[in-house]
Amino acid sequence: MTQQFRFPVPEMPDGRPPGLRFATDTSVATLPPPQIPTQPYQALEEDLRAEKERYRLLVENSMDLICELDGAGNYRYVSPNYETTLGYARAELLGTSRLNFVHPDDVPALQKRLTAGDGQIIFRYRHKNSSWRWLDSTGRSYTTSGGERRIAVVSRDITEHKLKTDELRWKTAFLEAQVNSALDAILVVNADAKKILQNERLITLFNVPEEIVNDTDDSKLLRHVVSQMRNPEEFVARVKHLYAHPDEIGRDEIELVDGRVLDRYSAPVRDSSGTYYGRIWSFRDITKQRQVEQQLLRSQRMESIGTLASGVAHDLNNILAPILMSATILGDQLGPENREMAKIIEQSAQRGADIVKQVLTFARGIEGERIPLQPRHIIKEIEKIAHETFPRSITIRERSSKDLWVVTGDSTQLHQVLLNLCINARDAMPDGGTLELTAENITIDESYAAVVPEARPGPHVAIRITDTGTGIPSKVIEKIFDPFFTTKGVGKGTGLGLSTVIGIVKGHGGFVKVDSEMGRGTTFTVYLPATPDQTPDAPLPDRAEITPGNGECILLADDETAIRKVTASVLEKCGYKVLSASDGVDALATCAQHMGEIKLVLTDIMMPHLDGAALIRTLQMMNGDLRFIACTGQLDEARQAELKRLGIETVLRKPYSHERLLTAVREALAPAVA
Repeated sequence: MTQQFRFPVPEMPDGRPPGLRFATDTSVATLPPPQIPTQPYQALEEDLRAEKERYRLLVENSMDLICELDGAGNYRYVSPNYETTLGYARAELLGTSRLNFVHPDDVPALQKRLTAGDGQIIFRYRHKNSSWRWLDSTGRSYTTSGGERRIAVVSRDITEHKLKTDELRWKTAFLEAQVNSALDAILVVNADAKKILQNERLITLFNVPEEIVNDTDDSKLLRHVVSQMRNPEEFVARVKHLYAHPDEIGRDEIELVDGRVLDRYSAPVRDSSGTYYGRIWSFRDITKQRQVEQQLLRSQRMESIGTLASGVAHDLNNILAPILMSATILGDQLGPENREMAKIIEQSAQRGADIVKQVLTFARGIEGERIPLQPRHIIKEIEKIAHETFPRSITIRERSSKDLWVVTGDSTQLHQVLLNLCINARDAMPDGGTLELTAENITIDESYAAVVPEARPGPHVAIRITDTGTGIPSKVIEKIFDPFFTTKGVGKGTGLGLSTVIGIVKGHGGFVKVDSEMGRGTTFTVYLPATPDQTPDAPLPDRAEITPGNGECILLADDETAIRKVTASVLEKCGYKVLSASDGVDALATCAQHMGEIKLVLTDIMMPHLDGAALIRTLQMMNGDLRFIACTGQLDEARQAELKRLGIETVLRKPYSHERLLTAVREALAPAVA
């Protein structure tokens, strides 16, 4: 049974309930229309107006650029910040197309984004002052109640950020390119001693295998770098010290296991605020630089030796000169039984003079006299020196053609060439072996000269020095003629022997070829231009016929007492009158007293107070008819040029024999007595 609820109905005066209509069934009543209160709707409208005001304030006070576009991209609304940021008033933008203000290069991309409606894009927007500003825009499309398509866009001016970002990217790219193109190997390590960056030069300098380069474990690369150092423990200790003292800058040199020398530099990496990030290491290969420095030191040492040798040579020549002349005179006065002893003294003095000349040639590059020479004689002398000085474990053989052609050259320099090559051969046979010297005539044709750049067609004498030693490694054979290059240990070679050889041979118009095989030996072949039809100059006879003087007066100026006495004695015995002076000033005084009597001045070049050149110059002004002979134990290019300017044609090299002295005097006086 359904229970029915009945509402109590108040009665009206007429007996009917107010506002009710009665149905047929009087037991059911119909409610009157509801009465809706107006107060809640007013509150809702006020809230809506407040919300709209809040959004308006947010939009109009936002630092971003906010706008509304229609479907065609025309402005329907712009926030006030458009004027603040881009310089345009609202009235200038409303109703216009947004694309009118966009950089032409960015229009296609923005048009595509406008069609899509939603999304983000970065583009350039023209400021009212005609500059371009970078905007980062995000759009969202929607449809109005009227069915129109609209796009709400929020943009932000990122010009400064974009410029800084682009600058940072450019600087980063520039620094990366600079690091990778640097000649130094660069390694950047963070504060935890972990690798951050390395350049290509580091990979090649330390021979880093590709698998280590591509490995994600940075510690493998660091360990490989350390393993390439000759003293890795020292390097690790240095690294620990620098990381314990982050502000310290470190610089030193390290040597790699392959002998290369690196200049190592390390400095802390900090930003502008001083924050410490780690260290940057740079490594520079200074092997060549150190070699050049060593060569410079050797050159300076050789120059010092040359200067010392010049001074010693001057003194030795002054000592040897009176010995050489006195030995001849004594030989004439001694009996037959002692004459041979005098001859030995004369030969020894001459040999000493030749040695001094050789020292000067090596140390100072003094050019000797070029004369026709028989190479066989030089080879014989070198063979004799080798027999006397080389170890007995080395067998020395000499085989030369008896009809060798004549070459034109400096005998002392050619002696030096062959001696240097023989010494190298000796050093290549520490346990003994065979040294062979051979020489033969050959004619170089056009085809051979075309293959060998140094060769010139024509007749040559080929001198070969062959050893059965260790041989020369193929990787260094191209460098053996370089100055200061040597495969010998420290203190065992200067690296100047073969460079001197090649310099002398080229100076004689020849060339050198080398053939070597490891463990089998080496052959150096010296090719010297020859003149088949020429004969070498015949040596002066032991007693050349000397025309005696006729009492001509000769002024002899020399600061060496022994030379003055012996020279004066030789000249006086040959019929000349001699006036002696101990230096240039003394010579000027003597000449002033005997001006009309003196016919010839025989003067040393190097004298105290007034040297020989100055003496000659002064006497030429006093008397233009005087004849001069210059004497010197050492003649460099400057003095030689000065004597040539003074017109001095006769120069006697100390020590000289009495035959050469008397011959030079007779030749100098000949024009005056003719």
